[in-house]
Amino acid sequence: MVVLGIGDKSLVLKEGEKLLEINSGSVIAYRDRLLASEDGKLRVYSLSGKVLAEREGYTFRMMTLMRWTLIPTAKYLFRYEPLEDTSVLTWNLSEVRTLFGFPYFANDNFVIMGEEGTLHCYSLEDFHEVFSVDVPVDIGYVKLSNDGRILLVSGEMGGFWFYRATASGG
Repeated sequence: MVVLGIGDKSLVLKEGEKLLEINSGSVIAYRDRLLASEDGKLRVYSLSGKVLAEREGYTFRMMTLMRWTLIPTAKYLFRYEPLEDTSVLTWNLSEVRTLFGFPYFANDNFVIMGEEGTLHCYSLEDFHEVFSVDVPVDIGYVKLSNDGRILLVSGEMGGFWFYRATASGG
């Protein structure tokens, strides 16, 4: 699936065919659903264009380094509000909890949150903190392996740092 943002509209294509057009320039495709920041609301769409859920005031946008303020996973959505913290939502848009900092990365097992030069990794099973690491630069790109044992971090202006779990689990 491909989402093409054209001003304040997005065109959703699958295998070269137009699926639908959404009246928002902020649309994220995730598996068989679409997330849109539209008319002051966060909306979850099916690929046929049916609104599956919506929540007033929970908009999202693109920030620097082409980074969304919303990250979807199979079970949760992580929505950051500038100058606040991150809301953890289910796909029906019920708020589950709040996490501190900005969501830099999430997969189906973990979320990486960052605040003041420290990255915190939380398990999505029960939201316990798995590890934290201080990074030496302003954070750019963050990627974590599915098993949570390998972490790659780039600086905003270059440089990469590679972290791996030790045999003792630290």
